[in-house]
Formats: sequence, C-alpha cells, structure tokens
Amino acid sequence: MKFIFMMLLLPIGVMAESSFTVELSKAKAIQITYEDYEEGRPTLLYFNITGNSKLERQDKEEVRKLLSSKNLAPSERRILTMIDEMFPTGESVGEYQSFFSEFKAASFEQICHLRGKKHHGFYSVGKVTYRGEATVGDPNSRCYGRCGPSCGILLYREVYTQECFEHDLCNRREGTQLGVCEDEFWRAADGYLSAWSC
Repeated sequence: MKFIFMMLLLPIGVMAESSFTVELSKAKAIQITYEDYEEGRPTLLYFNITGNSKLERQDKEEVRKLLSSKNLAPSERRILTMIDEMFPTGESVGEYQSFFSEFKAASFEQICHLRGKKHHGFYSVGKVTYRGEATVGDPNSRCYGRCGPSCGILLYREVYTQECFEHDLCNRREGTQLGVCEDEFWRAADGYLSAWSC
C-alpha cells in the first residue's frame, strides 16, 4: 500500500484543494480530492476507485493500516475513517464529483434538535421520489439521521443531519448503502465529514 499526497496552492483568498491517493494494490487505488474549510472538517470534491470499483475486505484492512499512521492530516484521517466505517464491502462505488465546478462549502442541515421526534424526509430511486418518516436518533430503530455507525455508543461523535436521515430512509427500504441510494450517500458524506457533534 502506498499513500501519495498532493496540495494545490491557489491565489490568496481562494481555499486550497488537496488530493491524495491510496494505492490498495497494483491494480486498485482510491483517488480523493477535498477542501478544508476548517482543519479536520473536509468537503469532498472528488472520489474514485480505479480498477475494480468494489471495496473488498482486504482493501478495508489496508485503509485501517493507513489509519494507524501518525502522519495523517486531520482531514485525511476523517476521510479514511469514513471509507472504513461507511463504505460497504462488495458494493460498487461510483465515481463522485461535486456538482459545483468551483469550490463548494460543506452542505448539510443539522437536525440534533429533532432527536426523539418524528421527522420526514425524501429520497429518490430512479425517477420516483419517496417520502419516509421515522424517529430521529431512536436506538430501537437504528438511529435514523445519525451520520456514522454505532447507534447508542457514546464513544462516537453524535452527528445528525437531514442528509444522513434521508440516506437512512433509502437504505432501510432498499437494503443498500450505495446502489440506488448512492446519490443520498454522497449528499450525506458532507455531514459525516464536516458537521459538529450535537
């Protein structure tokens, strides 16, 4: 496994974008471009897995080895943690590029104030939009709206966003983390990476 880091410096007043590549094998690598608006709170601009687009168990093990390194910047660590915790093994991961050609600020709506309350959201499958309702943060229903794993375990950050809620609605109904829920997954990524704990 090889880790390559690159930073593009831009004129004063424009945020710098950073890129790094995680080489998982001779035929597979993860290419990531992000921007830091605050140290340790990245906004994902580009993500791609070259070669076979499915992360396998051995690929996640390589990511975990890299996470044990002390030489990672806070944003790199957060992105790699997201790959470890949120990306399923065996599902194809499509290429992601931010919808904005210019730098984009992290886009999420925090819903910490709705924990324990019924809430609704929308997600789409193909051209059909569905409306769903669930209780935000209820451990008995797998913590709808929580960005990240470990529902009810206090060692993890408590982050709740509308985008994570809508991804949860899609995931629970469709049974896939990515697949037909991939657009909701990428929208939820900003909250996972950048939202503040409740």
